[in-house]
Amino acid sequence: MVTPSETPEADIATRKAELRAAALARRDALPAADRAAAAAAIAARPLPVVIAPGMTVSGFSPMKSEINPIPLIRSWPAAASR
Repeated sequence: MVTPSETPEADIATRKAELRAAALARRDALPAADRAAAAAAIAARPLPVVIAPGMTVSGFSPMKSEINPIPLIRSWPAAASR
């Protein structure tokens, strides 16, 4: 009999959890100044899509060591007026 921990699905789930943990550890290891510089660099680039006046767009608030999208979100009104 095959136990759940021996199934290919369990192996995939375990590997995905390991990859997520490793990626999070790498992200957490980045200095805050580097993350802030990356957020500023992203916000300084032209948007790859057109934001028409009145268009609804959304963003997110960063959690923990996620990149801060606020500088990018603040650039949207200027992009919509172009």
